[in-house]
Order: sequence, then C-alpha cells, then structure tokens
Amino acid sequence: MKLIHARLLAVVTAAFSLSACAQNVWIRPGASTQEFDAERYACERDARQSGGFGSGLVGAMEAQAFFNRCMTSRGWRLQEREAAQASVASARSSVQEAIQQRRVCISSVRANPQYAPIADRFSDIQTGRFSFRQMANADIPTPQDAALMTHYLSEARPCVESYMSTIASQLPPAQMQLLRSNTSEGDALSAQLVRRQLSWGEHATRVNQLFDNNSTRDQQQSRR
Repeated sequence: MKLIHARLLAVVTAAFSLSACAQNVWIRPGASTQEFDAERYACERDARQSGGFGSGLVGAMEAQAFFNRCMTSRGWRLQEREAAQASVASARSSVQEAIQQRRVCISSVRANPQYAPIADRFSDIQTGRFSFRQMANADIPTPQDAALMTHYLSEARPCVESYMSTIASQLPPAQMQLLRSNTSEGDALSAQLVRRQLSWGEHATRVNQLFDNNSTRDQQQSRR
C-alpha cells in the first residue's frame, strides 16, 4: 500500500536575525532555521575576515551593511517581524490544508465499494500507520486482492501527487527531499505487495518501521 504520510511536517520559513533592528527578521521561503544559522555564521565570518570597517558607530554600520549584503546574496531578505510571523502562519496553514485535502481525497477513493474486500488492509487515514492486528496477518494477497490493490494505488496516486505539488514550495528542501525519499520507499513496498512478494503483515510492519526510522531521524536532526 502507498505510504501515506500523516504527521504534520514542520514548516519553517523565517528565521530571526541578530541585527541591530530587533523588529525585523530575515526570511527565505522554504528555508529552515538550520540553514539560517549556517548562512548567518558564514556571513558573520566573512564580515570579520574582511575587516576594514573602522571603529565606532560608523564602523558598526558598515559591518552591518556588509552582513546584510551577504545575507541578501544568499536569498534572504529582511521583513518586519509581524509580517514574517504572518508568512510563517500562512505556510503552516497551507501545509495543514494540503494534508487534510489529501486525507479527504484518499478517503473518497477508499469509499468506492469495489475496494470493500481489501478495506481492512488499509492504513489508518489519520496516521498512515497499521495496527498490531494488521501486522500479524501472514496471508499473501490473493491474485484478486493484488489486482484490487493495484487499481486502488493508481486511483490514489493523484491525491498524493497533488499533495506533494502543493507543499513543495512550503517545506525546507531537506524535508521535501526526505518526503520524496519516504514516498519512494513506500512505493517500493507497495510494488512488492502487489507482486505478492510480501504478506499483508510484512508490508504493514515494514511501513510502520519506515515511520519509526523517520521519527528517529527527525529527533536526531532536531538535537543538532
């Protein structure tokens, strides 16, 4: 079965600057705080290494201007704090809406009576995960069930593609790359299932393991 990611992906589209103008923040749509920290450090380093700004207020202003040009050259721009916060809220809202639309789309496909014979094989529509009972199912899909699942995956594909297209501009590149990778791994598991190379339980277990691995990786990245 297609791996349906149901957890809300964090969207970070703005990062706060350490500039003298405390009411402004640096933003770059789709960028993460990690990217901001790395590029801010690089621009601060370049400013220190370039030197020649002099001392006093004038020197500080010239150093800040150099830093600002460096950040701008990397795609960042200063925006008023309230406007930036509104942008972040809008991006998060867009992702949440996309997730909900995907769930509605998938639910409408599953509601087709022709899928009734495999309805209890589907993952949870909210979480994307499988139950312990489903993981314990040692049955290999019958040819008829495999054909039904193939048809279901084809019908559900536009739901996932629309979702991916919608959030592509909202997520940091690293998260989008991870999502695409997860989707590809889920597709590979689905292919094994419909080729009857996995039991229903093996498929369910591996999908849940994929979720667990991603969760662990997210936690590791958040601690860096």
